[in-house]
Amino acid sequence: MLKTPKFSILTACYNSKPFLFDYFKSIEAQKYRPLELVFVNDCCTDYSVEIFKFKFEELKKQGISIKYINNKKRLRCGGSYYAAVCAATGDFFGVLDSDDMLLPNAVNFIMKLYMKYKDIGWMYSQFQTFTKKGNKINFLKRGFSSAPSRVESLLSLGKEGKHAFSHWRTFSRRVKNYESVFCKKLSSSVDKYMGYKLEELSIGMFVNKILYLYRKRFKKCVSISDKPLKNWREVKKEAFARRKKKHIVTFPVRIFTGKI
Repeated sequence: MLKTPKFSILTACYNSKPFLFDYFKSIEAQKYRPLELVFVNDCCTDYSVEIFKFKFEELKKQGISIKYINNKKRLRCGGSYYAAVCAATGDFFGVLDSDDMLLPNAVNFIMKLYMKYKDIGWMYSQFQTFTKKGNKINFLKRGFSSAPSRVESLLSLGKEGKHAFSHWRTFSRRVKNYESVFCKKLSSSVDKYMGYKLEELSIGMFVNKILYLYRKRFKKCVSISDKPLKNWREVKKEAFARRKKKHIVTFPVRIFTGKI
């Protein structure tokens, strides 16, 4: 009898107390098993730790295994996600930021695709932005994720200032050196680096279906500061240099728009 592959949700968290109950609720809604949560506490200074401990016990009762990593010093986003994927025991992985949410069928849907398309090493989906006030979720605009055309790559789109690789970002052990998709030194633009690296390693797929809810950027968020733009420029520069030096030809990104 074939063993059902395990899926690992990877999360790096720093002071996300206002959003963690929504985050955990979306994990509880996932029906796929075996499911693992690898949660990295990147030196939180708010009450996030208390919420972790409370929710971890609930998840365990639902058959979700937990790996908790408590960073001794701030590793930022890139370093924390690298630590998460190195600790994960799953066959497939997905990034869920601690202020966002998955739709209830997200893991199950993406795993059906991985099982159907055996040559695909990584996938990403469409997302939708939202805000929340009290218990009411206000759905905003559809996200910007898309697949590059046959004559483009994610990096060539980046050269034009376009970012098409976003949530739900998943990958697998089918990808050679999959741990290398996270750059430990980055505090932002981790998703850009990840996309450029993945298309150098394996065939990918864009799933044109909303599976992820992305919280609209809030005050003091790193995503709306100047540093991410500077980091993105550096990530693009390094990627172009790497491909030129090693004569790297990228793999194609397919598009899935139908039903399973």
